[in-house]
Amino acid sequence: MPPEIKLQEPYVSYKVDIWQIGRLLHLLLYKSEPNLKNEAKELTSSALTTIMNACLKSQPNERPTIVDILQLLASFSKQKVLEEKVSNNN
Repeated sequence: MPPEIKLQEPYVSYKVDIWQIGRLLHLLLYKSEPNLKNEAKELTSSALTTIMNACLKSQPNERPTIVDILQLLASFSKQKVLEEKVSNNN
């Protein structure tokens, strides 16, 4: 449950949805609920964990928008293509 709902604070609905995206990624990647005490801990450097950690920020105004998430995915995708091109040339 997003921190702002747990604490019964006012919230912006799409920021709650973004937090839930992060929670879902955490469940898929680690088969456990996110631990908010260690939210800043980067478990790996993959694109999904970068997005997951951004979505799980305690403060709603620090969470990305869906556009930010799509831009991150696009940048990681471009990086992957470049890495594959470099490795294919070696």
